[in-house]
Amino acid sequence: MTESLLISQVEPLRSKVKASEAIGIFSVSRWQGPETLTISQETWRVAQCDSVLELREQLAEEGGAPLIVVTSLATTEVGDDVRARLYKQRLLTVDPWTLLMARFKARQVDPALRLQAELAEVALDALGQTEPLPAASGVLMPESVWQVVVRHWLNLDSARPDLQAFLEWMATDTTTARWQSLEATLRERLRAWFALNLGEMGALLLQSLHTGLCDRSVRRHRRARSRHYPAHLCVPGRAHTVRGRHPHPARWLSAPCRRSVRARKRAAGGR
Repeated sequence: MTESLLISQVEPLRSKVKASEAIGIFSVSRWQGPETLTISQETWRVAQCDSVLELREQLAEEGGAPLIVVTSLATTEVGDDVRARLYKQRLLTVDPWTLLMARFKARQVDPALRLQAELAEVALDALGQTEPLPAASGVLMPESVWQVVVRHWLNLDSARPDLQAFLEWMATDTTTARWQSLEATLRERLRAWFALNLGEMGALLLQSLHTGLCDRSVRRHRRARSRHYPAHLCVPGRAHTVRGRHPHPARWLSAPCRRSVRARKRAAGGR
């Protein structure tokens, strides 16, 4: 149970909870955050409760601040006295996509997204307590979610960068550290997403970024290009062109990277 998930669950309920009630959250994953949270300038107590006894002890405390209890117990296991003290007399189940849909003021989520529960959690973490733009037509689409993710975790302005923008991003000093700090599952999701626009070259560049082979060579090429190409040519759609010729993107790569590209193509039966 992450802080962003908890905040997203509780924030819309604040005005509906009575002073005598606590919000109960059912979660298999434990709460490992602080004992207090500030939600919309209001302080809440948060407690992980692994037994009915712990639930009763937390509910009996007079802490002043409203209470959130997180537990892996089912509603039917906690007893009538505990349920009577909970908002709606039950433990609430967290659905990351429902929470994210509410943040985007959407009525529904693209069905393809529903298969990626961890992506919703990553997007909620990226949003924090900021408010995103409402979803167009009331449908939360993949690009809107990935826009939030890549901007926060990768410092990329566009969820669908072209190859030029992608290489420019790779040439920044913090890119390698950002990419390598991501969890393996998120890196795989990002590879698959970028491959939709950048194809095999995008996947190879990310692999080279992960291993660190291309970090310095991309920056060297950028410096060389700034010396040799006129500034008016270095604009989107026309960059890296001289007299109508477009150097192949593989020339941006170091020798080890180019060997990796050729080996991958041979393994796939290409030339």
